[in-house]
Amino acid sequence: MYKYLIKQCDVLDKVTLNEYREKRSIWLNHLLGDDPHTILKQIPQLLWDDTLFRTVNEARRLASENPKPDVAFNGAVMRLFDTGFVTKQTMAIRRLTERWPPRSGQRDPKHAVISLGRLLFEIHENLHLLTREVYVSHDGLPYDPAPLERAWLEKKAAEGPQPTDECLDNEGPNAWMISQSVHENFDKLSGIMPDRRTRTDTMKPLVVERLRERLDECEAICRYADKFIAHAADPGSRAVLRDQEMKITLAKLANCHKVIYRVAYYITGTLLGERSHGGVPVPQYRHLKNLDKRWVNPENLECLEKFWKDRTREIEGWSDGSIVDDPAFDSRTK
Repeated sequence: MYKYLIKQCDVLDKVTLNEYREKRSIWLNHLLGDDPHTILKQIPQLLWDDTLFRTVNEARRLASENPKPDVAFNGAVMRLFDTGFVTKQTMAIRRLTERWPPRSGQRDPKHAVISLGRLLFEIHENLHLLTREVYVSHDGLPYDPAPLERAWLEKKAAEGPQPTDECLDNEGPNAWMISQSVHENFDKLSGIMPDRRTRTDTMKPLVVERLRERLDECEAICRYADKFIAHAADPGSRAVLRDQEMKITLAKLANCHKVIYRVAYYITGTLLGERSHGGVPVPQYRHLKNLDKRWVNPENLECLEKFWKDRTREIEGWSDGSIVDDPAFDSRTK
């Protein structure tokens, strides 16, 4: 993950640098790692599903505004489609924004999660590691870009106004321009003016607190998921919900998508200095193929009706009252 050894980094406090690199590696693994639950795997799937749903929803709108005898949507199937979409979206938002530790305060590793809420908590817990020198030079960048910039300007002046195709380093001990940019980022994070910079400057806790506040905008969606999807809350439990928490709209989901995307982007890029993540995945196939075709030939409708009736009769047969007469059950209770 790191191209330069700790001893090669222009950081005086090597102990803090080592601790930060260990923590940063864990945080980036939660964001970008190979685990199926990593944050930057969850977000593209969330956005893909949303975009696909909205595309089908647009097809429904077009069909209702300009009716054609051979274009229609089955109501029962669309209800399943709608509820499946809401279920998957709300639970994904709940997972991505989940707080750590839980409100109970317990930090049992067996119950640990991968979420933006957990990342923000851990970054806040380790702000003392995010000093200016560590932020700028944790992987080989020069802490002070000024001498390198002066040397480069003097070299250009000596060469004269002749055209050049020279490329400046974008990493390592000679990448003075990148170092300047990273210092400017940290000026904003620390609230310290450039002429007052020190190696031991730290990031303001307010930065993480504001990111947490933005994630809290998804709280209504999370409470809906808790009461209506993850748990079958009884009327008394549901009574604590505000009106805005009693239903889901595309506008509410869109706001959560934007918040989650922007918080993840900020943590990955601005706080940890890693590559940014993408949005909706680029289809590798014709993802809207066959939307213009019907689902079943008319001559097969009778077969489907028979299938439905057979299935319902099978389910009705489950009510014969013999569940506790199962021999296997008898053997377990002896």
